[in-house]
Amino acid sequence: MGIVKMRRHHQFIDRGYPYGTDILYVYCDKCGSFSITTYLGLEKWLLIIGCCVLTAAVMSWRWPSAVYPDRVLVGELCLPFAVCLVVCGFAIKFLWGEENYKCRKCGNVDILINKLQDYASEIPKYNTRNYPSDMAVVDVPDHLTQKRYQGYWDDDYR
Repeated sequence: MGIVKMRRHHQFIDRGYPYGTDILYVYCDKCGSFSITTYLGLEKWLLIIGCCVLTAAVMSWRWPSAVYPDRVLVGELCLPFAVCLVVCGFAIKFLWGEENYKCRKCGNVDILINKLQDYASEIPKYNTRNYPSDMAVVDVPDHLTQKRYQGYWDDDYR
C-alpha cells in the first residue's frame, strides 16, 4: 500500500477546533519510488467512448418535423441532446472512480491508496514501507510526484 503523510497544513479554526489537511504522497508498492503518474484505465476509456457514442447516436437520429418532414429542425434536437448530456454527466460523475496510478520507474500499476472516507488516524496503515514524514525520502522532484489531500479535524487522530 503506497501513501505516506509528508506534510500537514492547518487551514482554519472553527469553534476553537483546528481543521487541517494532510498531504499524502503516493509511492510505488513494488520499487518504493515516488515517481508516479496518472493514466486513464480501460474502464475510464470505455466510459468516455460510451458517452461519445451515445451523443453521436442522439445527434444522428432523425426526428422528422410535422411541418417539414424532410428536415430535422435544430430546436427538436435540443431536448434529446440535453438529456444525453445529463445522462453522460451523471455516468461520469458516479462511475469515474479513483485515479489510476502508474510508477514511472518500474511500470507497476497495482498501487494501492487510501479510501477518501478514511479517518486521518488510519492513514499510517497504508505506509507499509514505514517511510518517515520527511521530504528527504522523496527520490524525484516535487512536480513528478502525485499527492492526495486528506482533510481532518484534530479529533480524528484519537
